[in-house]
Amino acid sequence: MTRHMTSITLLLAGLSLLCSCNKERMQTVSLSPDAQSIEALVGYCGKALVFRDDVCVSVCEIEDVSVCPNLSVKPGDKVKLLAYKNPDSFIFSPSASGSPSGSYNLQTVDSRTFNDGLWVAALDIEGSVKKVIPHFRPVSSVVSLNIINAPSGFDNARLNIDNCTNTYYAFSDSLVSEIVASPCVMMARPDSKTASVLPPPGADEPWTPALNLTLDKKTFFPSLELSQGISPGVDVSITVDLSAYPEDGSYSVGAVLTEHQSGKVIESVRKRFQTVYSKDCLYSKDYAVYYYKDGVWQEMDAFETLCSDAGKHRSIWNDWDNTKELRDTTSYCIIEHDFNTPLRIRVRKLRGSFSSCELPI
Repeated sequence: MTRHMTSITLLLAGLSLLCSCNKERMQTVSLSPDAQSIEALVGYCGKALVFRDDVCVSVCEIEDVSVCPNLSVKPGDKVKLLAYKNPDSFIFSPSASGSPSGSYNLQTVDSRTFNDGLWVAALDIEGSVKKVIPHFRPVSSVVSLNIINAPSGFDNARLNIDNCTNTYYAFSDSLVSEIVASPCVMMARPDSKTASVLPPPGADEPWTPALNLTLDKKTFFPSLELSQGISPGVDVSITVDLSAYPEDGSYSVGAVLTEHQSGKVIESVRKRFQTVYSKDCLYSKDYAVYYYKDGVWQEMDAFETLCSDAGKHRSIWNDWDNTKELRDTTSYCIIEHDFNTPLRIRVRKLRGSFSSCELPI
């Protein structure tokens, strides 16, 4: 009997020692973000998540990123810090601890865009520590559309960004689209427009921004290809310069990709575009052209230019100013159409008469 009592006593002592050891392994650590993070995240709040054995064991509110709360952790725990300026921009789920680690996420309230961005920091608790220094990094990207030297005929510029993600999973550090989202649409008039987005997938693939401009009631679609798309932590600045448009009908578009934290330029591209709507264009005096759209006939701009029949006038090649009057005048117009439906055109002679009409196919 005494031997059994001794065994029970030893067992209870062992359990007591084990519980004591487990209790001692719990430790309180203070979070002290690095100076760069504090400077970048002035006024930001957020959440601190502690993951242990594939379960979130703690969800703490961060009222100010520069003054993060102390956390109770064990060696081997993983900590993820989320920082944002406006908590109303996101939906956090699940709202409390106790769920599987992989389920915790932030989803944007507006599936297309939000204003302040999302930053994260990841920590692995190793051994006995009293203080850790989180290094925050941006998950979102800042996109800006800038219009400079806009003439009086400028209406707006529009940038569509398709397939933006809208959900960030904290444990896996991944961006996904949980819902079908409309394109992020940025519209700028004679000013600048800036927004933060959760980047779409495929950042390593070439990207041609879907940009269009409306000038003098006409819409233009400049095509400017970049070697990569929008990626987390990379900012995109697109600038449309319209200073030359009143003079020669041209404009330029530039795009710059920059690392948000370092300011390092990753890529810079600039291209000049020429429209047919310059002051040197001569509007046709002979024809008016219309096309059928949205149930009505709409007039198009018709222009005239010099042409010739070189077979009949072999000396025309050096008669650039038409002093020999060997050139004739032709009228033309330009229209964009996807041809998913027939294109209906109407031509009206403004002066004189015509003898025949042909439609080359």
